[in-house]
Amino acid sequence: SDVYKRQAQEPVDRRGEVIPGKRYRDERGRMVTVVRASQLRVSYRREGYTGDSETGRREFEIKFTEVKS
Repeated sequence: SDVYKRQAQEPVDRRGEVIPGKRYRDERGRMVTVVRASQLRVSYRREGYTGDSETGRREFEIKFTEVKS
């Protein structure tokens, strides 16, 4: 349990991390919002659409650019 306590105290660098709620632009400049993300998959919703889309994490990181707020 000491390992968990130590990890919790270290500052976490979240830049570049795919987390729900973050917004990105696809290769055509269209805005998307991340809904869910795991080590392997990313689910996202395109602006103006009701359904979610899903792609591999690696492909998402290549094709999408984070929108800085």
